[in-house]
Amino acid sequence: MSPATALCGAFVAGAIVFHASAGLPDGVGWLSLLAGCALLLRGRPWVVPGLFCAGALWSAWAAAVALDHRLDTPVAVTLEGEVAGLPAAADGPRQSFVLELGRVDGGPAMRRARLHWYGAGERVRPGERWRFEADLRAPAGALNPGAFDGERWQIQNGIDATGTVTRGERLDAASRFSLDAVRAELSGRLRAAVNHEAAGAMLVALAVGDRRFLDESVWATLLATGTNHLVAISGLHVGLAGGLGLVLGMAVWRCCGRMAGRIPARVVGAALALVTAAVYAALAGFTIPTQRALIMLAVTLLAVFLRRPVRPTQVLCVAAAAVLLVDPLAPLDPGFWLSFAAVATLGVMLWGRAPATGPWPWLTIQFRLALVLAPLTLLLFSHVALAAPVANLVAIPLVGLFTVPLVLAAAMTIVPAPAVGAFLADWSGWLLVLFLAFAEQVARVADLVAAPTMGEGGAAWVLLLVAVILALAPAGLPGRVLALPMLAAALWPWGMSADTPVRITTLDVGHGHASVVQSGRHVVAVDTGRTGREVDALLTRIGRPDRLLLTRDRAGYRGGAGAVRTAPRTRVYDAVDSAEECLGSPQWEAEGGVFRVLDADLATTACVLLVEAGPHRVLIAAGVPPGAHVHWEAAGQVDAVVLPAGGHANAVTGAMLDALQPSLAVVSVDAGNRYGLPHAEVVERLQSRGIRLLHTGHDGAITLTLRPGIPVRTAREVAGWWNRRQPFGQGM
Repeated sequence: MSPATALCGAFVAGAIVFHASAGLPDGVGWLSLLAGCALLLRGRPWVVPGLFCAGALWSAWAAAVALDHRLDTPVAVTLEGEVAGLPAAADGPRQSFVLELGRVDGGPAMRRARLHWYGAGERVRPGERWRFEADLRAPAGALNPGAFDGERWQIQNGIDATGTVTRGERLDAASRFSLDAVRAELSGRLRAAVNHEAAGAMLVALAVGDRRFLDESVWATLLATGTNHLVAISGLHVGLAGGLGLVLGMAVWRCCGRMAGRIPARVVGAALALVTAAVYAALAGFTIPTQRALIMLAVTLLAVFLRRPVRPTQVLCVAAAAVLLVDPLAPLDPGFWLSFAAVATLGVMLWGRAPATGPWPWLTIQFRLALVLAPLTLLLFSHVALAAPVANLVAIPLVGLFTVPLVLAAAMTIVPAPAVGAFLADWSGWLLVLFLAFAEQVARVADLVAAPTMGEGGAAWVLLLVAVILALAPAGLPGRVLALPMLAAALWPWGMSADTPVRITTLDVGHGHASVVQSGRHVVAVDTGRTGREVDALLTRIGRPDRLLLTRDRAGYRGGAGAVRTAPRTRVYDAVDSAEECLGSPQWEAEGGVFRVLDADLATTACVLLVEAGPHRVLIAAGVPPGAHVHWEAAGQVDAVVLPAGGHANAVTGAMLDALQPSLAVVSVDAGNRYGLPHAEVVERLQSRGIRLLHTGHDGAITLTLRPGIPVRTAREVAGWWNRRQPFGQGM
């Protein structure tokens, strides 16, 4: 191992260890890290542990600064600043944008705020300076297994508050040198040059990183085929742009006669490659992924400038250390892990081997890369696109080698030569139409295959690890062909054990409700929340539902029903459209769990579900509306109950609690909601009876396991250091 690899690797390891921790260091922890950094002064034997502590200290300090800037309590302030990035696509009368703050009157020092403006008469444009009067609140996001963590994304992007604008005044127009204003102008012109809406949206995503116009159906297709990385400007695109600059620079320099003999063509090509990549990163707005990719490329090209041979491990460790020096919070982005894992995998597969010729070696590389990245993708996103190797085999050459150069040329010419730029954009659009048509066909075939899931315990992860080792093993190793079968055994639905205990997860969906019950391989979804994304993320992890219950005619309960991917066998019970099915008191058993719909017994039409596993009983009654006269005594005593109507005082009565006698209650509602739910009377009724209350707005997703004692696990307990949620009733 070279000294550079050891030193940079130690710094990176320290940073990663911090980010894996649950919170910031305490006083002793800070002193310990400082003392560890002092080891750097003692000489060579202590440099590696000293750099390890330095990496942890650097990341911890950046995290502490980020948390210190965040708003904690709601406040009404006057803000002045510049509109950063591209405002979200207009949603009716609502505008959403990020303001780079220059002045804050009446509030704490903050860096950025994400604002929403309803009913504004003027449009907010990138690069403009504005003064706003706004009601700000602490940045928040739902905490659900496998779903997008909004709070983590906001702290990584320096957003210290969110809020609503009450009044706005434009102070200055955007400067002609404003990068975001230039990006917005290019985006508008390029989209106008393409007749196909979806292709135009993809084109501006590739050209200037503008993904505002990609609709959910296109995203679903890209996710199902594992090609979503192609429209997120990152390492692949920046590398392709750099490669284009490298080839052009070397070709032009070799034509320069005597000058070409003094400076090697590869050095000139490397310089132009860095310039080309930097211009492309600028067009993308210098987002965090493009910054990371540009740093990695710069480290690689530095070795070319210095004319020194380097190993892939050296480049990887030095690049990772450089990225963390510039952005200590980079590990919060899943792209950080995927990009470095992909580069490391390619380095292992290609280092020291002769250049590949013919299609078969590249086909093998694509499949092995997909195999190696599958465990990491599953860990980060809770799903794996089985069609990714096949889809990317066509998509990467089509988009990367043919479309991206045309897109870059169109972006460079659309302003000085509109006709030429429009012609190039139109051709790019047709290539993207072909790509979308191909991706849609692959997605249809992939949809016929059962979604991969992970089984209980560590056996599946052991199989994945062995499969990765075999995939990276040198050719000729006995047993290498077993990598793909091992991956299938770990991911296929039969990996879900029939002995899995019955679990009920009430998701964090804001003002509404969504619960998922898992009994072995049997899955029941009760409501979907407003969007269905949270439910779909969990179902992607455990399998599609056998039954779906929709309990109430409210968007917060059933709004996402169309977005949840069900199976052909899924049976739907709808309290609104088919109430008679719930009144028929359906009952079924599945792998240790007994399920009963109690509408007829309770004299209600809310698809109230009772889940039993041995002596343990949980009642999901979220859909019962306030004021309903329900015969709760017919349900009998239960261990836990999902409270109706978000904890409304007229829904959670003393008579209900006395009839059910639960030891645990779960309320599904967002924290600090304007309705004051759960009502104070409900909280008092629960406390007076010794009933523990869990709140999705404070605890995130809540999982109950039907075992003795009803073990509880909340998303808040396993969230990272960036999460500042507190149990309901604390810090209020």
